[in-house]
Amino acid sequence: MSATTLKRALMALKYKGVFEQINGLLIGRNAVVDSEEQPLSSEQAMLDVVSNLPIPVIYDMDISHLPPNLTLVNGAIAHVDGDKDQITQVLD
Repeated sequence: MSATTLKRALMALKYKGVFEQINGLLIGRNAVVDSEEQPLSSEQAMLDVVSNLPIPVIYDMDISHLPPNLTLVNGAIAHVDGDKDQITQVLD
């Protein structure tokens, strides 16, 4: 996603109240390379939206459609241990 598209997507989630329903946010790495010609970087776009959230945010993770990637299952409950750099998923 471009920086503006990323910011728009995160703002949509914020306005829909998604961030009020979660305990943490994992954001994958962005395949779009920022350039100095762009007025907004992907990292700044993300920080503009999530920096005031009362939850932990981990970004630039290897979760995406391109290798190397970790597969996260939609609908699974994920337990994240930042001290061990470990994610455990459980299906209920």
